[in-house]
Amino acid sequence: MKIDQEKSTAWVWRAIEWWGYPRSIAEIRFRDVAIVLVIALAVWGYVDVRRRGRVVPGREDAHMTDFTVYTAAGAAFFNGQDPYEVTNVRKWYYLYPPLFAILVSPLSSLATEDQVSVWFMISVAAAFGCYFECRKIWNGLDAQRDRSGFSNCKIPARLIGIGAALTVFLPALECLQRGQLGIALVYPLLLGYRLVLTGSSRSVRILGGFTLAAPVVMKLIPALPVGFLILQLWGSRFFTKRLDAPRGDDGRGESTGVYDGRGESTGVYDGRGESTRADPARSAFAVSAGFAFGVLFFAFLFPAACVGGHDTIKHTRTWLNKMVFNQDAGRENKFDIDTGTNQSLSNASFLLAAKLRGGPVADFNKQTRNDWMDTVRAIAERRRADHLTRGVVLVARVVVLALLSLVSLLMIRRGDFAGQAASFGLASAAIVLVSPVAYRHYFVFMLPAVLFAPRVLALAGRTKTAIVAAIFPAALTWIYFLTKQWTGAYGMEGLGIAAWYFAVVAAILPIKLPRRAVEPSDRSSAAPIVQKREAIDQNPKFAKIIRNDQVFVD
Repeated sequence: MKIDQEKSTAWVWRAIEWWGYPRSIAEIRFRDVAIVLVIALAVWGYVDVRRRGRVVPGREDAHMTDFTVYTAAGAAFFNGQDPYEVTNVRKWYYLYPPLFAILVSPLSSLATEDQVSVWFMISVAAAFGCYFECRKIWNGLDAQRDRSGFSNCKIPARLIGIGAALTVFLPALECLQRGQLGIALVYPLLLGYRLVLTGSSRSVRILGGFTLAAPVVMKLIPALPVGFLILQLWGSRFFTKRLDAPRGDDGRGESTGVYDGRGESTGVYDGRGESTRADPARSAFAVSAGFAFGVLFFAFLFPAACVGGHDTIKHTRTWLNKMVFNQDAGRENKFDIDTGTNQSLSNASFLLAAKLRGGPVADFNKQTRNDWMDTVRAIAERRRADHLTRGVVLVARVVVLALLSLVSLLMIRRGDFAGQAASFGLASAAIVLVSPVAYRHYFVFMLPAVLFAPRVLALAGRTKTAIVAAIFPAALTWIYFLTKQWTGAYGMEGLGIAAWYFAVVAAILPIKLPRRAVEPSDRSSAAPIVQKREAIDQNPKFAKIIRNDQVFVD
């Protein structure tokens, strides 16, 4: 009997051994986690997300997805209707530039449940793409740590990664559940940044700029981090200079890296220590050209090829008038920006001011739709009369952008690409601070900030500060999502992220490079440097460290 039982379970153990079942936490691989996630997401997508796309006659509230707004507008582009006047079942309007609606218009021929399911699968694929891009960017930054002087610093990479994942986990789930496009915007943002960061040729950097144009044209708000990235590239043109130096073991004796006035490398290097970035002026021009062509392509050429140039211009003008240049876009387009679900810095400040002074509170769970909208309108009227809070918000926005500019400039001056990645992340976080609208799913844009900003602090030896910077946004997000009925009315997440932003910037600004890289200023000194490196390699007693053809003085 015992032998039969062993035979019956032997094939199970053989299968486990073939798969490589992890026996401890350290042995867990991405493949193991990914399979569990895919299975769980597939079940959730079928049981909950797909059901939200159903249309029940007489029950508008049963249709709980935003995605049909985009497909309804996409269909309107091709049947002669105004895409900014048609609505979905819930009477919601399309509020974005024409590109995204045109891209998803083929799905309008499917049943609404199928539309939601297809977009859910695309968003899940984009989420995994974000993970891979983050890893590639992190590895690209690690490849040039030796050039920056931070090679001996320990990075709590796993804690930072967990903090970033937990920060965006719940906002990402809301994107998936509601059919929003936040994840689909973050992925090309990271992809384009990675191509710009590690591009080994002009064509790759042009492609990076072209890729960055897609999220900007789909939804205007990514223009903030993309714009600061391009300004950073052009800033490196004016704050760095090229010095001749030996390249190393390739025998050509020429450096293609870019060095600032202190002789510190400002280039990005691959795993072999070779420069992957040429003259900063050429790099900035390549990215700018790719971005400009991308904007032209996504904003006009592609839509014009689909619906005609005249209609493209007309619909773009309609969007600009209804959303960009409209001071009362929320009320005219019948979407509420004055409730606790909008946790932008602006609305969070007004919510807190109204709560402290005592005023109407909108609670959709306890009020009927009409009563709730009446309360929202009363809040909006009170908000327009609150000139003091409006002035404070305006000053806060200016300070956010000024600090971001200062951080970017300092990172360019120092030639610190880890810091420049952090400033790109902070620019992504500034979206929810500068934009007047930042619903819960907008906080997926915090991913680059929580991933790269704590990394700089860890590199500078401020490990505890880095861990706090990685954990605080995650804790704040989870507390807000679990208690949003109470904390949302106080603007907790919006104000908390603002406090985190100012604290991180204050911690990053005083950071200095721990060691100074010494580079020869003329080509004649190449031979002594190579000889010195060979001598040090043969005699480890020397208290100097050679990394990628530079001499670092302790």
